[in-house]
Amino acid sequence: MNIRSSGYCVYSVEFTWNGQQKLYSEDGVQARIFQNITSIKDCFRHLPLRSASLYHRSAYDEMIGQPESQGNALSVPVELKTLY
Repeated sequence: MNIRSSGYCVYSVEFTWNGQQKLYSEDGVQARIFQNITSIKDCFRHLPLRSASLYHRSAYDEMIGQPESQGNALSVPVELKTLY
């Protein structure tokens, strides 16, 4: 499970299924957006997953008018079975 941070309080969840990345959707059409990591943990607490990866790409280059650089992505492990 991968958690994508798309900005302040905007998170989506991806799963790898048959070698393809799929966004989590409750209706099969639109990706579900979460406002915090705790709500993601709560939503998926029934799954036998212990951890996930949180990915965030900095918008710094875009904010200062430069082309996007390759080294501005961050990946952090997230324990799913903890409350916070």
